Amino acid sequence: MPRGEEFRKRAQQCHRLSTQLQHPVHRSFALDMEKAWIELAEYEERKAAAVLRAMAIFWADLAGRRATANEESQGSLTNKGGLRKLT
Repeated sequence: MPRGEEFRKRAQQCHRLSTQLQHPVHRSFALDMEKAWIELAEYEERKAAAVLRAMAIFWADLAGRRATANEESQGSLTNKGGLRKLT
């Protein structure tokens, strides 16, 4: 289970607990904990999204470099007139 999802479940538990508590201070504490878990979940989800974006950029860059290398290697097989060299 992704960490963000786990943290959201903990936030839900805190919310459920807050509805069962009688003392206003305890209820307030449970709601503060809920908010903290939600903030942590959002942070983890932003972090995971940033990692995925970085990986996508890396793989796109790598694919581009491979395509360029393939084009260059194909170009080395042609002479200035555009005809393929016989090897």
